[in-house]
Amino acid sequence: MKTVLAGMIAAFILSVSSPAYAADIPIKVQGNTIASDVKPEMKNNRTMVPLRLISEHLGAKVNWSGSEVTLSKNDMRITLKLKSKTAVKNGKTEILDAAPYIKNNRID
Repeated sequence: MKTVLAGMIAAFILSVSSPAYAADIPIKVQGNTIASDVKPEMKNNRTMVPLRLISEHLGAKVNWSGSEVTLSKNDMRITLKLKSKTAVKNGKTEILDAAPYIKNNRID
């Protein structure tokens, strides 16, 4: 369960500066390389990847509504808002290093 949360939260750690593409960085989930039509990018020392890609490979359901995305798996529920460094995990607020954003119609 911690792996799921760490993977989902890692997918959200972002900022709003000019990206450097990390084309040589493979996206791996639980040891398996997964294909993506979006390259990872480096932003403020964070490797950013598409949220849905990682979350669904970890078995989570992803629900997008307005500026909010909710991830759920078993008894865990995580809600994030665009441009907010605050996440809510099972009703408890947690602070992220950076806020999620949209790029190419995807939340990173």
